[in-house]
Amino acid sequence: ALARDNGFEFDEDSLYPPNEPQFTEDQLSERLAKALLRA
Repeated sequence: ALARDNGFEFDEDSLYPPNEPQFTEDQLSERLAKALLRA
């Protein structure tokens, strides 16, 4: 999973309801990049 590839240890599926993606992959990548910059 994207988060684990970047060193995060949480279950991404637990963050988003199944069958109800809240973000496109591009949006999720952008949010993850911003989170990494803040870390």
